[in-house]
Amino acid sequence: MTTTHDTGLGTLPADPQERPHPLGVGHRLDEFELLEVIGEGGFGIVYRAYDHSLQREVAIKEYMPSMLARRVGDNSVHVRSERLTATFEAGLRSFINEARTLAQFSHPALVRVHRFWESNSTAYMAIQLYKGRTLRRLAEDEPGRVTETWLLGMLGPLLGALETLHRSQCFHRDIAPDNIFVQLDDSPVLLDFGAARKSIADLVDEVAVMVKSGYSPIEQYADDNTLLQGAWTDLYALGAVLYRAVTGHPPPSAVVRSVQDAYVPLSSMGRPDLSPAFCAAVDHTLAVHSKDRTQTVAAFAAELGLTRLGDLYVNGMAVPTVIIPTAPVPAAPPPPPLVPQQQVVPQSYPPASAPVPLEPAGTAGFAAPPVAAAEPAKVKVKASSGAASARSSTKKKSSGLSWLLVGGLVVALVAVGSWIGLRLTSAKQETTTAMVPVPPPASPMSSTSAPPAVAVSPAGTPAPADATPAPAAGAAATPPAATASAAAAPAAGAAAPGTGVLTPLDNVQVNPPAPPPETALATAEAEDWNLAQTENTREGYEAYLRRYRRGLHAREARNAIAEINRLSPPPVAVDPSALPPGAPGAPVAGAAPAAPPGMGRVNFNIRPWGQVFVDGADRGVSPPLKSLPLRPGIYNIEVRNGDLEVFRQRVTVQDSKSAPVVSHEFK
Repeated sequence: MTTTHDTGLGTLPADPQERPHPLGVGHRLDEFELLEVIGEGGFGIVYRAYDHSLQREVAIKEYMPSMLARRVGDNSVHVRSERLTATFEAGLRSFINEARTLAQFSHPALVRVHRFWESNSTAYMAIQLYKGRTLRRLAEDEPGRVTETWLLGMLGPLLGALETLHRSQCFHRDIAPDNIFVQLDDSPVLLDFGAARKSIADLVDEVAVMVKSGYSPIEQYADDNTLLQGAWTDLYALGAVLYRAVTGHPPPSAVVRSVQDAYVPLSSMGRPDLSPAFCAAVDHTLAVHSKDRTQTVAAFAAELGLTRLGDLYVNGMAVPTVIIPTAPVPAAPPPPPLVPQQQVVPQSYPPASAPVPLEPAGTAGFAAPPVAAAEPAKVKVKASSGAASARSSTKKKSSGLSWLLVGGLVVALVAVGSWIGLRLTSAKQETTTAMVPVPPPASPMSSTSAPPAVAVSPAGTPAPADATPAPAAGAAATPPAATASAAAAPAAGAAAPGTGVLTPLDNVQVNPPAPPPETALATAEAEDWNLAQTENTREGYEAYLRRYRRGLHAREARNAIAEINRLSPPPVAVDPSALPPGAPGAPVAGAAPAAPPGMGRVNFNIRPWGQVFVDGADRGVSPPLKSLPLRPGIYNIEVRNGDLEVFRQRVTVQDSKSAPVVSHEFK
């Protein structure tokens, strides 16, 4: 991270009194010492900090929604008003649930969460400190660097991260150039989801808080359960990011496109630097209606010509392959060459009372002699006349040594047989593993050391060691089964001769999947369901269904909504086109949900559409925006529609029972 990139926590409020007040430099949060502020937003603060426990730098993210709360003298965070407590606590729970959920994932393109905790009446999250800049900043600083080839390389990890999330029914819903962080080595990281913003948006104003013009699809604008959000929602935003990266501007707003589509397809631009497949894939995922878009990450990757490799996607031409031998090959090195007679030196032996001991079976680097090489090479040497007198004593000593060698060989063969039997038994239970030969370590390993990692060279074959290391003095003992691995290598698929003695590494999973965060998701869903039951409102149950449309309590939520509708039927909205121009928008007001406690509401009846501004702040497009929760007060409303005359109206918001109506028809 840098001090200039967007943290994904929203924009700073215009009112200086509502801006967050960061903790001071040098402040301690448990083992973390704050070094500097590296990001501020309307929903939180990000610090660079030093972890004194693990002696490393991290980033600390603090939940601090300045529109709802402020910091007091003891550094604790207090809500600005009692009526905002429920909204603040809902965002706090979502902040913690986001940290808990992200901590369950392990993907290089997702934020790595070290730990999270509550303190100072708020919550904190310690995450990995990344160095680089956002995609938006990089594209502005180095526009010539952002080519199709570069974008495809960046997309691989991002698509893998999105697929990891989507498998667990998690959706980002806030992908934009400011939320894609490019590290110094060009590897991307998808920044935080802004879960706290989503919860606050559900209670305040979802359109104004969550929607990003040009990047948000139509289903994120509409307060309509029939327009479901899913993987296609994230893919639309990602397509908009790619569109802006190659054109310099995002696509038109999805709401404007739904009325009059002015989108210029990449395929029609005739760009020689962009391939037809790339242009077609981006155009497909930017379709206005979700049913016409690319539906899954895998389908989008296929259209781009990317191939899945583990937990990411790569260019299909660059996929390395791991070659595993299918037929057993001898693991023993070729026998040593015959020694010329003139170089043979008579071997001296110790006295018979002190026979030569065998090398301990546990010595590191020791391997039992393979069966094929059990018989030693015979070297015929002409004995000189001077050596005839020592022949008889040498024969006796040799016979004793031979018996020791035979005994050691028998023990080794028994160990080999036992090892093969155990491996054959366990192999029946291993259905997702592959035997991959790996070279021996460069230094002796103890029996308690972890198994070595499999290193795959760019060509896809394991890189063999140049030579087997000699045993070191004092090396830890290795189990006999491990020392006999070279003899059993033909049964497990060994490397070709000449690559050294290879040890089979079993239980190596190919592309092991990340463990699904079922526990975290179940906990988050249970908390949201408890909140919906506590509120017991139509809006609360609908908010639960928007997030968990196939959740454990989806049927109960629908039944509860049906019962609420039976006891208190919602007002029927009247088609605005049937009303004369300037008529009160009572039907629209009746269709709007009740405002949160302590909040008022402004209803809109705009035809055919208009961009709504409240005191100069863009609050969304109407329709689909039908109503807007606001605090009691006086507001200046502006509604704009292209080059047409701006409509202005001054309204007074009192409470949710008497909501003013802004009604206008652009002609």
